[in-house]
Amino acid sequence: MDSINKIFSFSIIGGMMTFLSLSSNIILLKYFKTPLILTHIVVYFITILISYVINSKFTYRSGLNLKKSIIFFSIYLGTMLLGSMIYYIIPGIVCVPNWYYPFFVLPFTSMINYLLNDKYLKNDIQLSKNNQTLKNFIL
Repeated sequence: MDSINKIFSFSIIGGMMTFLSLSSNIILLKYFKTPLILTHIVVYFITILISYVINSKFTYRSGLNLKKSIIFFSIYLGTMLLGSMIYYIIPGIVCVPNWYYPFFVLPFTSMINYLLNDKYLKNDIQLSKNNQTLKNFIL
């Protein structure tokens, strides 16, 4: 039952952050005419930071862990850069207003974030279930 609650909580928080990210991008790009890639980077960083803090506290009920934070933000930094490259390429392929672009980028970055988080943070989640520390796991 605990796993179902975690999946539900993670999904709800992820959905809220996705909505916040998309709506912020649309408002900033469409109405305030902010630069595309700068907007992407700022909104992405803020929503990922909020997501990490909320998930740590409510989904996993753990404190903020430096090693896990570094891994988590490294993954998201990589996908933020990938998203920025896609934003750079899209105008040459599709002729739509720039506030549509987040809808093109989101599926790629979400899929890669999930796969990388599952691969590199899976052991941390299993460790917390077994009440072991990451240090004991590594040693």
